[in-house]
Amino acid sequence: MVKWRHTVAGAVFLVVFVAVTVSAARPAFLPVPATVQYFPGDYFRQKGRAALDWFVLLHWPGPEQLLEMWRSKGLHEQERVALLLGGAAFHDPILLPAYREALESPNARIREAAAFGFRDLLAAPLPVVEAGVTPAVAQRFEWELAAVERQLRRQSLAGFWLDRLRAPETAAAGVYRHGAAIRALDAILRPEDLPELIRGYESLRSRSDRYALLPVMQAMTCRHMILVPRGQRTGWGPYVFDFAAKSLARWMRVRCDFSPGTVLRASLARYGMSRADPMSQQACPVWLEVLRHGPAFDWPLASRQLYRCGGPPAFISMLHPSSKKARKRREIILKWFGVRFGGPQRLRGSR
Repeated sequence: MVKWRHTVAGAVFLVVFVAVTVSAARPAFLPVPATVQYFPGDYFRQKGRAALDWFVLLHWPGPEQLLEMWRSKGLHEQERVALLLGGAAFHDPILLPAYREALESPNARIREAAAFGFRDLLAAPLPVVEAGVTPAVAQRFEWELAAVERQLRRQSLAGFWLDRLRAPETAAAGVYRHGAAIRALDAILRPEDLPELIRGYESLRSRSDRYALLPVMQAMTCRHMILVPRGQRTGWGPYVFDFAAKSLARWMRVRCDFSPGTVLRASLARYGMSRADPMSQQACPVWLEVLRHGPAFDWPLASRQLYRCGGPPAFISMLHPSSKKARKRREIILKWFGVRFGGPQRLRGSR
């Protein structure tokens, strides 16, 4: 009996040893949600992409680790496709080498994911890849990616899109037009981009481009500039944006420090932010108060900061902060932290 028990123990040890050895030989496992199987297609474009982004921002490692996993060559095809599609959610150019390599792949689906994910990472208009990405089409995407990489060596992604906004609106701009630039900035900007955003705004010569960027400026500074007209017969005339632009200009003239901490501490002093660094973990309860009791134009930045406090990636648009979709996302965040109906606050670890 003793001999049999030792034999079983030895067998169990051998199985565990082999399992650990095999798992150590293979790179870290990348969880792939079921939504990836619907790529390419309308369902993924309309619903699956948002679900994948949510999953990635909650459960995946960061961009640096994803790039290491890509370069390890140990990922299966479905994992590689998922990485190319999901990694775009971080909007981090550090991942661009993975997309460049994938565009050269002999695998058609990987090329499709690379073309789609590359544009998505930049927050640019998404390409139509349902008909396939041939090697010739992939080469054109490679040229586009190489041009973007050259510019990103000397500037951030926010700076890249601000440059597109400053450039003349011509057919040569392709998908990188002014309207796309505004939408991209809405998707990628974070508080640390504020100084660059202010410099970019000051350099704009077109009044229409400045007006288009005003909602973003308002959200990033948490300062009320755009006065919403009230009454059934009150329209959104040019005076609304003229007033906002003049208000912003006066504020910029009297300030000499545009660091995110200084600007946000002053703007949100009414919530008690004056006693905390707005970018620190100690400010998380304050951002929760901003989302709970503040006006809609303060919600976008609060949603981004609360994600760093352990909240969900339910980012609220700076361009449409009071829309039905924005209010739904606000409810999701508040419910996540247990304050939907005045319950206890539940702030978790920072990201």
